[in-house]
Formats: sequence, C-alpha cells, structure tokens
Amino acid sequence: MRLFEVFFFPPGIYFIMLAFALIFWKKRKLSRNIIITTLILFYLSSITLVSDPFLKFLEYPPLAENSIGNHDAKAIVVLGAGRYPRAPEHGNKDSVSANAMQRLRYAALLAKKTSLPILVSGGNPDGSPEPEALLMKYVLEKELGVKVQYTEVFSFNTYENAVCSKQILDTFGADKVYLVTQAWHMSRAIRSFRDVGIKVIPASTGYTTSTRNGVGFKDLLPRTQGLEKINLWLHEVLGIVWYKLKYGGSKMQCPKRT
Repeated sequence: MRLFEVFFFPPGIYFIMLAFALIFWKKRKLSRNIIITTLILFYLSSITLVSDPFLKFLEYPPLAENSIGNHDAKAIVVLGAGRYPRAPEHGNKDSVSANAMQRLRYAALLAKKTSLPILVSGGNPDGSPEPEALLMKYVLEKELGVKVQYTEVFSFNTYENAVCSKQILDTFGADKVYLVTQAWHMSRAIRSFRDVGIKVIPASTGYTTSTRNGVGFKDLLPRTQGLEKINLWLHEVLGIVWYKLKYGGSKMQCPKRT
C-alpha cells in the first residue's frame, strides 16, 4: 500500500506522467498534452482551495462541548497515530507523533469531564519494540495526569484497532464508546468500529481544513499543505475501499503478535 502511494499519489504520479512525456517526446502533440495536464493537476492538487473541500467531505463535525457526558458511552477509545522516533528532547526515546498528541490531549479532556475509562489502541506496525499504545499510556498518565485502564497492543491498522478493541470492550460490556481520532480519519474509523458491532460517538480532533474560516488569496497559491491534504484524502478514500474489499463480511479475530 505504501509503495502504491509513493508512485500513484502526488507528487510521485506527476513524475511518472513527465516520464511518459519524455518517452513520447517525438510525438510532440501527445508529449505537450501530457506536460500541460501534469502542470494543471499539480497546481490544482497543491492549492488548499481544491484540497480542503475534498478533505472536509471526510471530516466529522466536532463534539458539542455542552453535550460531553450526556451520551450513554461506556468508555473512551483513542487510536494510535504513529510515533516520534528517538525524540532528542526525550532522551532519544520514542514518543508519540504530533497527531497522536492531539488525540491524547482531547481524550484527556473527555476523561476529566466524564470519568469514563480510557482504552488506547495501537501496536508496532513499523517493527519498533514498544507498541504505540504503551507510548500513549505513558503520555496520558505521566504528562496529562489521566489514568489509562486498558491497552491494546496488537493492531497494525484502523480495522484491527476496532477488532482488538472490541475484544477488550466486551469484557466489561462497553458496546458504545467515544472514539477519538483526527477529523479526517473519523469516517474510516467509524466504519471499522461499526463493522465489528461497536456503537460510536465521534470525538474528532485535529481539524486541518483552513477554508472553514473563509477563502483567502493564499488558498490559490501552490503550497506543500495542499499536496499533504490531497494525499490525506486519497489515503483515507483508498483505505475505506481497501477495508471493504479485504474485511467486508469477515469474522476477523485480533492477531496475537509478539
């Protein structure tokens, strides 16, 4: 999947298109059309005026602050979001990524307002010795002052987050949870949890669409933020389709990795 994204997501796909333009260089009209198409697509995918609406389509609305605690949720589930490897400011030890920190901060807020137990979910898909869930537990308890009751350390992706979390949630009858993840990731996460029978109250964080505050001249300028956002959108849409093809109708069990 990652290799596919390198070659067929921006900017990789544009290099492939330009390579075709060089291959067909002697066919001037075809080569010129490929180059023009590449430049147009590159510009459109690099401006937030285009990428923000695509990403906003995936984003779930924020949880109303005055509604927190008024749901019949039984737990708070926080999904892993990668690690910050060998962080110099933390003694060259692994810590959580910036996205994960956003999730943990919001989960801590929910826990303080609801007194619900927290479950952190995330294994070590990158092969690191310490699962993401343990890094998340450390940050919540030692830095944010919130106790973590449950850790799920076997999952390698969002669907496995759901499968493995359900196994723990079933032990104390938690069939409805606050689910904490990035707003743009929530669509895929909700589908995964609902597929395994867990009801979800979306607790989105990390909103990234700048045009929600109005459109400005900067939204017409090509920037790396545009490419990052269009890649996020493509990754999430591809993930939703891939999960449907791979896991649709399956009775997957939580993998017990070592």
